[in-house]
Amino acid sequence: MLGSPARALELTEIQGKVEIKAGNAWAAAKAGLLEGVGSLRTRAGGVTLEEGGGRFKLGSQSTLELRQGEPALLSGQGYLEGPLAGFVGGVHFRLERGSRARLDLTGPLSRLAVLEGKINLYSPSLKNQSVSAGQGINLLTRVQSAYTEEPKPWYLEKISGLGAVRLEAFKGKVERQDAEPEGAPWNLMGSGDSLEGEGLVRTGAASWAELGFEGGGYLRLGAQARLRVLGLEKLVSGQRKVILMLEQGSAWNVVEKGKGNYELRTATLVAGVRGTTFRVDSDGLLKVLEGQVSASTAAGEQPVPSGQQVQNGQKGALVLDAIDRFNLERDRLRNAPLKLEGEFPAGAVQRDLKLEFAVNPDAEVNLNVGSQSVKLTPDSTGAVRYQPALGEGEVALELTVNHYAQNKVLLGRYLIDRSAPRFTLESVRREGQQGVLKLEVQDASPVSLRLSRPGVSEALTFDGTLESGEVRFPWFIGPLELRLTDAAGNATVQMLELDSSF
Repeated sequence: MLGSPARALELTEIQGKVEIKAGNAWAAAKAGLLEGVGSLRTRAGGVTLEEGGGRFKLGSQSTLELRQGEPALLSGQGYLEGPLAGFVGGVHFRLERGSRARLDLTGPLSRLAVLEGKINLYSPSLKNQSVSAGQGINLLTRVQSAYTEEPKPWYLEKISGLGAVRLEAFKGKVERQDAEPEGAPWNLMGSGDSLEGEGLVRTGAASWAELGFEGGGYLRLGAQARLRVLGLEKLVSGQRKVILMLEQGSAWNVVEKGKGNYELRTATLVAGVRGTTFRVDSDGLLKVLEGQVSASTAAGEQPVPSGQQVQNGQKGALVLDAIDRFNLERDRLRNAPLKLEGEFPAGAVQRDLKLEFAVNPDAEVNLNVGSQSVKLTPDSTGAVRYQPALGEGEVALELTVNHYAQNKVLLGRYLIDRSAPRFTLESVRREGQQGVLKLEVQDASPVSLRLSRPGVSEALTFDGTLESGEVRFPWFIGPLELRLTDAAGNATVQMLELDSSF
């Protein structure tokens, strides 16, 4: 019999973070006999206890202690295979050989459900009550009802590691606090920051935060909200398990179908879903906009379909308010295709660069200028305007626009030239009816030359190129204007007076 002096519980299959309390300190659990221990707890992880052919699997964020040598579940979830005896919610249970059951003490939920066989319960109020397969009992009200196990229960999965929740978009002030050490400081979060496994996130006044989960789906916290990440685990199946506790404020949830277990708790409600859009407030209000949510309270469980809302056990038709309309508009913006209108300026040579683009108003825009990175913020219409301060010389630009899972990149390379051409007039001579100029020109970019007579609109024609150093033009007596212009538009002008002395 479990707990007898001849036998002891043995810890096996430790996954993730599991701790044992001996005295006043918690330490990492190790496989072996569970002796001289006050309590056992899981964080993001799980552990199996075995004894005499029976098994007790403890889920994430669960606490267990030994009572009279037998396991007593204090919080969280447990999965049982008989023969096994122990305690839950002030009730002593005995599970027969070949029987299976699950225990759920999560938030307000206090339930024992038999999956196979039978379990016997003992307490002053129950008087040797038994529960058979396909039945569940509310341990608070002692009421039995039919129970159907979910398609992929948590105890059939194995953990492959911790997942992360990532801040994908926000407004105002968003902070995070690590789960350890206790009393860790709050730190500001920025786009792309993540919280692995467990911890807390909170928003300030007039703020909101969109938190994305590995593998898809997201949650949007409203203003002055506080969310505790109890567990975020990667599963061997490739899916994930998410357990969240909304301690304050409102949370809008978009859970993709087939992405694993997702559970959001408050002090009075547990919302379990597999693919839906719903809102939960910390006071227990649940609104379902798409799909179906299993709502569990101290009074029991009830399915809440799309177009319904429930609070304090009272179900009614969905009524949208300002918070719902804000979130629906945010969803529309989030799901819009990535927009990037505009190009880098044409021409490889520029005096300065003035950049103008149109993107999604909530897009992330980053500009790499050489080795430096600049974050650009679109205005409310999505317009981005920026003029980088650039030195003369070659520069490479890389503009990246991210809109959640979508991204586009623009590349450009330029020669920045703000200096006017410099030249030396080495000689001027006359050869018959032609004048000949010999020039030496210096500039960072290609240069063009225009010869003109003041007051005469038609430019003079000339032979030769600047590359050859000589320019020929029709000879005349009077002032001659030399205008050299480089590819960036910088110009140098010099006047030359031609007379009979040449």
